[in-house]
Amino acid sequence: MPARIRVAAFSRTPLIYSSSTAFQHELRSSSRYTRHFSQSLRSSTVLRDQFYAWLSGPGQNFEKPLPGSTNYLSAYTSDGVLRRQKEETKVDEKEKSQESSAAKVANDGASIDGQNADDPATAMDNPDNTTDTPEEPEELKEEELENDQLKKESLRDLRPFPMNQQFVSESVLSESVREDIYNQVVNKGTHVVKASADANISIERVAAVVRLKQIEKNWLKDGKPLARAYSRAVLSMLPQTTSIAQAHESITDIPILPSTTRQVFHPVPESRHFTRADAAKAFSDNLKPADERMPHQELILTRKLQLQGERQHAIRIKVAQFAAQQEKERIGKREALKRREEKRTTVVAGRRWDFQIKEIKAEDVGYKGKNPKGTGWRYGMPHEDRKRALIKIPERVEA
Repeated sequence: MPARIRVAAFSRTPLIYSSSTAFQHELRSSSRYTRHFSQSLRSSTVLRDQFYAWLSGPGQNFEKPLPGSTNYLSAYTSDGVLRRQKEETKVDEKEKSQESSAAKVANDGASIDGQNADDPATAMDNPDNTTDTPEEPEELKEEELENDQLKKESLRDLRPFPMNQQFVSESVLSESVREDIYNQVVNKGTHVVKASADANISIERVAAVVRLKQIEKNWLKDGKPLARAYSRAVLSMLPQTTSIAQAHESITDIPILPSTTRQVFHPVPESRHFTRADAAKAFSDNLKPADERMPHQELILTRKLQLQGERQHAIRIKVAQFAAQQEKERIGKREALKRREEKRTTVVAGRRWDFQIKEIKAEDVGYKGKNPKGTGWRYGMPHEDRKRALIKIPERVEA
């Protein structure tokens, strides 16, 4: 049975208040440690007041942001003034002061020349003693209107986090550029490599744009809703590449392979001509030179033909032939790989799944177990460059 509470532990005398004043005092003393749900402490109220003051002051710039601008915190001062607009006003004021000083000097010179205005000959030439001031041409007015427009964001304006100066927002493709890429690749039949070279966009990005656009088209066909408002809101906060003519990114970068990150001591005779192919062979026998590893071989061919003095029409013809040959070789390699995989694979049909069986050999991993052609090969092995008691300098020189 549960333990019973002894009645003797409590006082049996009832709590009697002599007057209503004592009752109110008791309520006040008990309310010291409790507060109403809608009430808040004074510190949080001050912070809330500061927040609302910021919303009604500098925060209005973010409630109604500038069109075509990122509108990050680092682009504004603490007073809510746009930094590049403030700099432009300073430059304009400086130019106006210079112009006013130059006009003052010119007026002083004119007053010196006008000391002989009492000459009767001068008075006859200009009896009213007035000068004709030509009207301001329309071209100057147009230039003033152009100067009123804000300049493009600088690197300082593209930092969304003021405390992290190393992070800068990179440009993204606008919706019109993505649609143009999709039309070129899908509708016009342009190859991904050529579309990448024409738009200065990497091959991987072009392929991703085409795949995502195809998914979007399929969703619209199936009647699925799209988050258009979310997409517009995100794009409005990021710098955009609005035209294919703009250079979006570098497409001549070569990926760094693990075989090129180690130290190599490769002595070469002074009389030998050391090329990129020799440098690639010094790192690995299977490593191709930088010219062959670049994805856009037609750009290299174009530059070589330009250095040889070829005409532009002949260059276009040769580059088109080279691109067609490369596409033919690429298709042939893909088909040969597919046939080889089909030959190695045995398919066993089942009721629900088809089982693919391939023949493997344990010896394919090699003597050290690092051959990637084998199954279960060891990966992540460190290089022996930093190990002790190893000869790191070549013992002989091959001529």
